[in-house]
Amino acid sequence: MKNTKQLTLSAIFIALYIISGLFLNIKLPDPIPPMSMQIFFCLASGICLGKKYGAISVMVYIFMGLIGLPVFAKGGGIFYVLQPTFGYLIGFVLCAFIMGFAKKQAEKHSFWCVSLLGIIAVLAVYLIGCIYMYFILNFYLGKSMSVFAIFEVAVLPFIIKDFLLCFVLGAISKPLIKIINS
Repeated sequence: MKNTKQLTLSAIFIALYIISGLFLNIKLPDPIPPMSMQIFFCLASGICLGKKYGAISVMVYIFMGLIGLPVFAKGGGIFYVLQPTFGYLIGFVLCAFIMGFAKKQAEKHSFWCVSLLGIIAVLAVYLIGCIYMYFILNFYLGKSMSVFAIFEVAVLPFIIKDFLLCFVLGAISKPLIKIINS
């Protein structure tokens, strides 16, 4: 029964990643990543599914896009790895994994622990996303962009929203876990 529940929840989160990436976003000019709720769903998947299944659900989502299903904000296909923002998708795997460590804290309702782990997870996404973007822009696309410029367009516009989402998740984590465990 537990495996069925995990698979069902994983499928729900995969659907949430897709819906957020395609419909619940604000597309911004390249190379700026779209503003979406995907990071919130990655954070929540770690809390709800744990580190293993949370990370796997993101990996399945990425795999779906890489085999050609148009589940990413700009479509899909294997060449999506050459998009400057693809690093953020890789970061989502680590984000869900990190938040899996917060699952036990969420059950005890440690608002600050869940929120802090959320901030660490978001920073991990930014780190991977910015490094990837730097290399794709500078070495593949030949568009010279400094680390500071990438930080300016790929982190600054989003950081307050994403940190607030960490606090929202910290606040709702205990009831969310209670619903998941029932």
